[in-house]
Amino acid sequence: MIQTIEELEHLLSEQCYMSYHDLATAIFLAVKPEKPLFLEGEAGVGKTEVAKVLSQGLARICNNPERASLR
Repeated sequence: MIQTIEELEHLLSEQCYMSYHDLATAIFLAVKPEKPLFLEGEAGVGKTEVAKVLSQGLARICNNPERASLR
């Protein structure tokens, strides 16, 4: 799985999603120990987009043996 915040930032950027380091850190702190992540904010700020990009990126890691180093 994802081992560093930088790996997570790279995963997000591969999905054409540019995140702030603070957001990547929050996501990493939830993903690493496999805990739920609660995002809140006004409509249209990108909560759903973060979820879609993260799920697509993690699915690619799980389904691609060449990305095994990120597991």
